Amino acid sequence: MRKSDNSNVHYLRVTLDTVRKMNQLLAEEKNPSELAGKVCELMVRSKGYLCSWMILLDEGHRMTHMYSAGCVNGLDLLKADVVKGKLPMYFQVAIEKRKLISFENSMMDCPLCVPGKKNWTCFIAPLQINHTTYGLLFSAISNEDIPVLLEKETYRNMASSVSLALANIKDQKTSKEERYLIKKSELKYKSLVDSLSDSLFIIQDGIIKYMNPALSKVFGYAEEEVVGKDYFLFSPGQERERIIEIHRKRLLGEKMDAVYETVGISKDGVNVPIEVNVTAIEFEGRAAQQVILRDISAYIEKTKKLSDSERLVNTLIQSMPSGFVLIGDDYKIYRINKRTSDVTGFAMEELVGQYCDVICPKGSQSKDCPVWENGQVQFTGMDTTIKCKDGCETPVLKNAQILEIDGKRYVLESFLDITVKKRAEEQLIKAKDMAEENDRLKSAFLANMSHEIRTPVNGILGFAELLKDPELEGDDQRKFVEVICKSGERMLNTINDIIDISKIETGSMKVTLRKVNLNALVSDLYQFFLPQATSKGLDLIVKQSENCVLEMFTDIDKINSILTNLLRNAIKFTEKGSIILRCRKYEREVELAVIDTGIGIHKERQTTIFDRFVQADTTTSKKYEGSGLGLAITKSFVEMLGGSILLASEQGKGSTFIVRLPLSEVQPDVSH
Repeated sequence: MRKSDNSNVHYLRVTLDTVRKMNQLLAEEKNPSELAGKVCELMVRSKGYLCSWMILLDEGHRMTHMYSAGCVNGLDLLKADVVKGKLPMYFQVAIEKRKLISFENSMMDCPLCVPGKKNWTCFIAPLQINHTTYGLLFSAISNEDIPVLLEKETYRNMASSVSLALANIKDQKTSKEERYLIKKSELKYKSLVDSLSDSLFIIQDGIIKYMNPALSKVFGYAEEEVVGKDYFLFSPGQERERIIEIHRKRLLGEKMDAVYETVGISKDGVNVPIEVNVTAIEFEGRAAQQVILRDISAYIEKTKKLSDSERLVNTLIQSMPSGFVLIGDDYKIYRINKRTSDVTGFAMEELVGQYCDVICPKGSQSKDCPVWENGQVQFTGMDTTIKCKDGCETPVLKNAQILEIDGKRYVLESFLDITVKKRAEEQLIKAKDMAEENDRLKSAFLANMSHEIRTPVNGILGFAELLKDPELEGDDQRKFVEVICKSGERMLNTINDIIDISKIETGSMKVTLRKVNLNALVSDLYQFFLPQATSKGLDLIVKQSENCVLEMFTDIDKINSILTNLLRNAIKFTEKGSIILRCRKYEREVELAVIDTGIGIHKERQTTIFDRFVQADTTTSKKYEGSGLGLAITKSFVEMLGGSILLASEQGKGSTFIVRLPLSEVQPDVSH
């Protein structure tokens, strides 16, 4: 803000100086060629234009002379076209519309201007008086630190003065109109000073000679209360001596700051913080000082608000849910927020001033650094990690952008801890793998079910066809009927397993609780499976402890199915030895166990033996008939009854399945 204000003061001084020199030149120079060249030189050297061209035209708008100063890029091309009577479009518009034409960004709009990084404003003014066109004045100036609208008005007034001078030279006399226009131009520049928002007054011999209206608005004095008074009128007591001393030293020729800050006092006694800018000038032919007073109350307030804003920004940064790290181009950490400390475990003082490799896994000067080494201005959504104090690396999603602060380059990094997201992704991958495995097992299951249904059906149909033979003897008939019955039983078991597993998967399997005589159930199962065990040469043994409960409140169908599946499997997979059905009580639980001396289960398969569809994909299930769903159904029924099932097995030595069910008091029949 201060730099911009000083630029405005400089602009005003340069403008006033150029106007005085221009008026002097126009009044003294009577040769149009000399006048044109000197005007161009004055515009460039005094006013700071990049270039200035003047084209003098005859009555038919044909070029008679062309003069330039400053940049002359494209002049030959322009001159060749003008000689041929081809005025550029902007020149034609200026003449036809009889007004000043201006345009910005001349790099794109004006092919005659030198390319550069700055933007320029170009002015084309027709040099016309009444209906006579004397020529064109074309100039370009940088937009930097100039008020473009005021400059446009300045240029229009100077072009008017040049037009009048050319007309006077042509007419060989000075008219009242010329003096009027020149005076009018001076008045316009006075009005420019009067329109300033800053207070301005002129001191000569220690006395105020002139003041602008803005001074009255700021300090409350009327013009007659100021002009003719001492220059320290606006200085309060505590500042007056300092101001007098500064003024004295300046008059003695000592080098003093042209711009300084102090406090002024208004007519009603209010202190006003001001910036003072003093310039040596001539006033009415004598040395004087021009003093510009700028009210900096708003600037001070803005500075305070900026400080408050910085505190607010810092508070917001510290409360951000994402980490924040500011790293210089020297690879050192300059700033972090609380979230960065939370994620990394480092305190702020442990990171600030350290090289960024303390948290960057790639190292502070790695050739893989995407910003300082690879030249990326910014990146978003980089899936990477950040090093923590304990040596671990936390997965993060990182964004980064290069910033320039006070001429120094930094990279601003922000990151979000995505540990939870990564875990969720891993779980999704596991779930996907599990779903794919289930699909594979289901396919294998369906293939096995096809075999388990087709085989007994073929047996039933085949032996039923053989029974049609009228010459079939009684023993053969009995054997065929037994095969048909066994095949039917096998198919019925398969269908029941499919129905049960379907109900379990859909949640439609109900539990009906009622009083169950456990001893009677065990006895019935023993009688049912004894013939099967005996036919294979196996011993079927029932062991019941003395404290084994006789009655319990449970679902008899589910318990019957549980024990039936376990006993059937034990007989199926045992070639020799014995099968034991054990029942005993543990506090509020009943334990039922089926122990066999069969082929056993491999250790790797023991964790999945109760999973649905697993049995269907094993070599064992292909060797032995069955759907392979029995244990999955058994485990589901046990869990429905609020119990648990355990397995202890060694391959080649046998298996033990233990079912534990909660012991409940006898209650009325309930279904759920």
